[in-house]
Amino acid sequence: MLSSTMQEIHLTIDGQDLAPPAAVVSDTEETVVGEGGVAVLMKPIAGQRLTVEHAGGACVATLPDTLPGYETIVDLDCKENP
Repeated sequence: MLSSTMQEIHLTIDGQDLAPPAAVVSDTEETVVGEGGVAVLMKPIAGQRLTVEHAGGACVATLPDTLPGYETIVDLDCKENP
């Protein structure tokens, strides 16, 4: 089920903020990663897989099974794309 709210996410790789330029791609949207590894999803789905394309390659992250809402930033560690 699509969420009715946006979700702010904070992406890291190996504990470091993901640096722009980078793109977050899901089955519902594509957005960019800004300073500090922050991106805003307009159509998040709980448990959704996100592919992140960045200068060093690509990685994947998964949204939690329950989304807290826009007021709370979701921290996601991006893992190397298998």
